[in-house]
Amino acid sequence: MRIVVMLILGCALWISVMRSVRAAATLPVGIAAVSGDVECVAPPASVRRQVFESDEFVRVFLEREFTAATVPINASEPGIYNAYADFDDQLVPVSGKVRSYFLHFDPVGTDLSQLKGTITFNQPIVGVIGRSLTLEETDASFGAPGTLYPTDRFNREPEYWDRGTYDFFEIGSDWRTLSFRWEVTTDIDQLRVVTAVPEPGVAAMAGCAGLLFFRGRNRR
Repeated sequence: MRIVVMLILGCALWISVMRSVRAAATLPVGIAAVSGDVECVAPPASVRRQVFESDEFVRVFLEREFTAATVPINASEPGIYNAYADFDDQLVPVSGKVRSYFLHFDPVGTDLSQLKGTITFNQPIVGVIGRSLTLEETDASFGAPGTLYPTDRFNREPEYWDRGTYDFFEIGSDWRTLSFRWEVTTDIDQLRVVTAVPEPGVAAMAGCAGLLFFRGRNRR
């Protein structure tokens, strides 16, 4: 009996590890790590309902990198967002380039699906767009070229406390980590995350520092 239990636990651990390896096989530019029910993908042809479905993963992809003076966001401070009262809708001023990332959860069929996960970005999170109307307003300017968005669909956001008790997302205290827990039956849950982009000089300095460190270690 003990051997059977150990085999079951071992299989469960192996499945969990393989799912994490599959999800993180190809990380988009700007994403340092993912865990849980997250799969990194290339921008799909469509994120409209019942087109890009999965019961296993919330899909995340880099939409585009662009220059903006301001970014309309619904959440920017570290903390848990699970009610409309938590939002702080505002135009955030930015300097230089930013990147937009899209999270998409559209399960197969109509059975209840519950997923959770964490995404860690290389650069600080400028803000999260978590309202359907703000998603619609930014689809054209922030969305991936060639991807079709459900711009005419109101219920794209997670079901916050006003309409449910399960869904939330959290901006970590490091300003680089986004965690979520979502459940969906017949609709979709979507978020857009905007992050900073390092200045070319800063990135070059970091690369040189890494190269010097590597060469120094090899000389020992």
